[in-house]
Amino acid sequence: MKYIVLNFFFFCSILCFAQNSNPILVGDDIYINKSYLKINRIKNTETKIDSIIIYNKSNKTINFKLPESTDCVTISAKNTKIESKSNASIVFTIDGKKCKNFGFNNNRFNLKLSDSANAQILATWVLDEDFSLLTPLELKNAAKISIDKTTQSFDTVNQGDTLKMKFTIINKGLSNLLIRNLKPSCGCTLTKISNEEIKPSDSAFITAELNTDGFAGSIAKTISIVSNDPSNPTMLLFIKAFVRINEELK
Repeated sequence: MKYIVLNFFFFCSILCFAQNSNPILVGDDIYINKSYLKINRIKNTETKIDSIIIYNKSNKTINFKLPESTDCVTISAKNTKIESKSNASIVFTIDGKKCKNFGFNNNRFNLKLSDSANAQILATWVLDEDFSLLTPLELKNAAKISIDKTTQSFDTVNQGDTLKMKFTIINKGLSNLLIRNLKPSCGCTLTKISNEEIKPSDSAFITAELNTDGFAGSIAKTISIVSNDPSNPTMLLFIKAFVRINEELK
C-alpha cells in the first residue's frame, strides 16, 4: 500500500511538471523545466526574478553546482541537494540598478547538475533607462538625439567587399547626450563612435564596416543606438545591399 501511495505522488509530480512546461532531459533521469529565461524589458530602477526547476527522477540523491553570479544577476537556491524523486528551484534575480549594459543583454550560465549532466541556461533582457523619475523641467532640458540618416543603401556589391559608412549624430537638446550603447545586429559589422558624450549643438560620428563575405542576395543589417534621450532612447540604423557572387569564385 505504501508503495502504491508513493508512486501515486510521484506520478502526480511528474504530471504537474509536464503540464507547466516542456521538461528538458539534461542527464540520467534529470530534467529542467526550461533553459531560456526571457526577462523582456527591465528598467535600471527595477529588479526582476525568474527561476528554473530541476527534477531528479533518478533513484539517488544528486548535488548540483550553481552557476556563478554576475554584477547584476544573483543566482541562488535554498539548497544544492535534490533527493530522489524530488525537485528544486534555482532563482535568478536581475538587478537593473547594477546592470551597466543598456539595451539588449545576452547571458549564458553553465549549470552543473552531476558528473555527467550539464545545462546551458540562456538569459536575455533589455535594460531601459527609467525616465519617469525626471521632473518636467528636466524633461524639457533633456538631451535630444538627431541623426543625418537612418538608412545606408549600397545597391549591388561583390561578395567579400567591405562596406564602409559614416553616420553623424547631433545633440539638439539642452543637456549632454550620452550614448549608452552601440550594438550591431551581426558580428559581420564593426562600429566605432568618435565621442560617447556629446554637448548641446555638438556632433559625433559613427563609422561602420560591414564584411559581406559569405552573404548572397539582398541583405539588411541594423545598428542600435541607446542614448539618454527620453523621447527617443533607442534608434535603429539600417544597412542594405545586394551582394553579388563573383562568378570566378564559384
